[in-house]
Amino acid sequence: MATSERAGRVTLPIETGMDEAVRELIERLGADAVRNSDGTELPAIAREMDVKVYSTYFPARGDQDWALANPDSRPQLGQAHGLDPEHVPPLGV
Repeated sequence: MATSERAGRVTLPIETGMDEAVRELIERLGADAVRNSDGTELPAIAREMDVKVYSTYFPARGDQDWALANPDSRPQLGQAHGLDPEHVPPLGV
């Protein structure tokens, strides 16, 4: 089923090792997009399918060295929850 024929707006989270299940679920659910489920890398199957592909990047999982070297680029969770920056644990703790 081509992407344009799908009724859905369903994005299916996928990960490596689930190829047959992903194909079946896309067909059964009418999913029109996939995304990586853990924030690291997309499996090769994502490029082979006729769906939109979304990728998220989660530095704490995908590239810890980069995250440690670039603390100004990390999510500011403490500030989002109204915590004083002095009370937010440093990255890597």
